Amino acid sequence: MTVERIARHGVRLAVCIGLLATTSTAQTAFTISHPYAGNGGPSVGALGYVDGDAHLDYVVTNESPESISVYFGTGTGTFTAGPTTSFGHRTRGLALGELNGDGKLDAVVVMPSLGGPLLGGRIKVLFGDGAGGFSSGGNYAVNGFPSCVELGLFNGDGLLDIAVGNQYSSVISILLGTGGGTFGPKTNYPVGFHSRDTAVGDIDGDGDLDIVVSNSGMNRIVPLLGDGAGGFSAGSSYYAYDPEAIELADMDGNGTSDLVTVSNHYDLVEVFLGTSSGSLEWDGIYDTAASPVGVAIADMNSDGLPDAIVACEASGALSLLVGMGGGELALAIDSPAGPARHIVAGDLNHDGIPDVVVAEPVQDRVTAHLCDGVGSYLKYCRAEINSLGCLPRLIAHGTPSLSDLSLFRIGVTNLRSAQVAMFLYKVGGVRGNLPFQGGTLCIGPAGIRRTPPRSTGGYPANGQNCSGGVSIYFNMFALGLAGGNPDPALLVPGNTYRVQLWARDGGASFGAVLSSAIEVTPWL
Repeated sequence: MTVERIARHGVRLAVCIGLLATTSTAQTAFTISHPYAGNGGPSVGALGYVDGDAHLDYVVTNESPESISVYFGTGTGTFTAGPTTSFGHRTRGLALGELNGDGKLDAVVVMPSLGGPLLGGRIKVLFGDGAGGFSSGGNYAVNGFPSCVELGLFNGDGLLDIAVGNQYSSVISILLGTGGGTFGPKTNYPVGFHSRDTAVGDIDGDGDLDIVVSNSGMNRIVPLLGDGAGGFSAGSSYYAYDPEAIELADMDGNGTSDLVTVSNHYDLVEVFLGTSSGSLEWDGIYDTAASPVGVAIADMNSDGLPDAIVACEASGALSLLVGMGGGELALAIDSPAGPARHIVAGDLNHDGIPDVVVAEPVQDRVTAHLCDGVGSYLKYCRAEINSLGCLPRLIAHGTPSLSDLSLFRIGVTNLRSAQVAMFLYKVGGVRGNLPFQGGTLCIGPAGIRRTPPRSTGGYPANGQNCSGGVSIYFNMFALGLAGGNPDPALLVPGNTYRVQLWARDGGASFGAVLSSAIEVTPWL
């Protein structure tokens, strides 16, 4: 279905700039990873200043025992363990904000086990003491099995209000702040389906906060437009592929909020642009690593455009989709990380570049991944959908270096099985944009070389499925150790390599397909 939607809407996958995630010390996006032991299956986290210093801290809910834990930021990208506050009831969603006017950061957590799915759950308000500790500020009834919580100024009185998504009832619960960290009773707004996730922003540009609700089981999203007085009206619902997690951010630069969704089942990201009428206009679809479950939006490469960082649980990867402007995202660059459930972004080491923190309940740990904001390669050009309807997917891992034999792998998946394929490449010169065998040859008009032909493999090897793929270890190839050209003139830091895959496809009109291209500038 993903490919059908791409073909139907003509999604823009042309230009693609990315950052590389790795644990190497070379010029990569996520240069260092710091894992920390959890306190019972960390689930949903948030960044904020909870202990009064200028360093971001991390607060996370734990599945068992039911509690929240604080990790104090040091300002260097590392954390130290802080206190854990237990509740005796299951915790899930979490939001941080200043609720009682004392200048210290407070928290709201959802507790779906209180009352059971049919009787309605509750939320708990926690008052921060300014040193990382929290004390109870009261419980408030919401609806069946609350799943997520957001804070926002919904009625213009300067007091934070609460929005709660309820997984086992078709309503959103709004609790308006009344001062001193207290809240009025819930007001429920029907959304037509159970809530999986919620996000808050200004979709229609009227200055009032709106809410978007997602339900992965029914493949729907729906906006609720705020009236600025604490009331909301539900708009039309929209189809989205299994929206497991959602975020609102200004993706197209027009000053209003747009929606980014991730699909756990279909391994993709979708972008919907907000409009002045409050509707959501579908704008693009992009692949990620397997089983994406969380998304954060931040400018990871300091170009002034928001990027999407997706946590992928089953594959243990972070997929980075760099914003290209106008709501467009780049093709994902997947980086090994760990089976994360939730992700947040913030500047942990005061270098002006966002970093990310992920919750990993399976490993019972949280991990900070530091970003240096320097791109090590870029991807560009539009891939050609093959005759079976599959889009070849170019992926890169590792560090491109001419003095380090550590593995920098360039690979292409989603190819027809049991076909002949080869990488086309050139060194230096300019990019190309030439029609070639039904696609576009992007690596240059002249001086093109190729790697030895090889099979795309796959199973079953009958050529009738898209399980094929090939890869090349670029560092070794550039050094002449993996079938490459050992010419010393190529081993010059700063030389630019451009690489693109060509593969046979007997069902295509020209008998072949081309992948997108990658431009690599290795260093010593």
